[in-house]
Amino acid sequence: MERLYPIKIKYGVSRAPWGEARYTEIGEDFPLLIKFIDAKEKLSVQVHPEGKTEMWYVIKAEEGAELILGLADGVTKDEFKKAVESGDPMPLLNRIKVHSGETYFIPAGLVHAIGGGILVAEIQQNLDITYRLYDYGRGRELHTEKAFCAMREFSEKDIEDMQFSRGKTDPECTVNCEYFSVFKIDLNGERKFCPESTFHSLLCIQGSADIVCNNEKYPLTAGDCYILPQGVDEYTLFGAAQILLSKIY
Repeated sequence: MERLYPIKIKYGVSRAPWGEARYTEIGEDFPLLIKFIDAKEKLSVQVHPEGKTEMWYVIKAEEGAELILGLADGVTKDEFKKAVESGDPMPLLNRIKVHSGETYFIPAGLVHAIGGGILVAEIQQNLDITYRLYDYGRGRELHTEKAFCAMREFSEKDIEDMQFSRGKTDPECTVNCEYFSVFKIDLNGERKFCPESTFHSLLCIQGSADIVCNNEKYPLTAGDCYILPQGVDEYTLFGAAQILLSKIY
């Protein structure tokens, strides 16, 4: 079963909270979806259309837990389509053993699924459309025609090039793609940041910290997400925590 944990979004008031340069384009809807997915059992095999690129940070993974990312080596889209139509696509999918602390990038069009026994933090473009290809016979609606229209074939290099299309700016950078950037902050003490031309989203995945901004202090504990809008003053993090810092350009 997939469990979506609600995240407390806390943010200040700003005329252009996502950044002046993007406000006209994006409007008032927040440009990212940020959530936890606790997969107690394997989730459906899916494809996302253009406009829904995402990343997963693995918080916990049971021994032997797997993700599905793309097709197995040498398998073509046509071969996979025939396997889906016959009801047995699993042998043609690329399965990856996963461990806590790993990051995976899922561009729009990549076949993917989360296996059982995995807790991930998911950060993605804000488009709530998913095409389900295979659901292990659980009886839910499938969207195979739309899925195959959206599906693309990627090499590992294709995915890495998209994941860091804006460059890997520093060791903390886990994604720096056309649509968003994510940094894993291992906080142990005090660090200063500034949102500059866009917002900062701070998702705490472990430990606890305080955010000090404009002479106010805000507690940040595991499961909390704060949005600091573009234009706020420099802020400081104090504590011992693991934090995913997300932003757009």
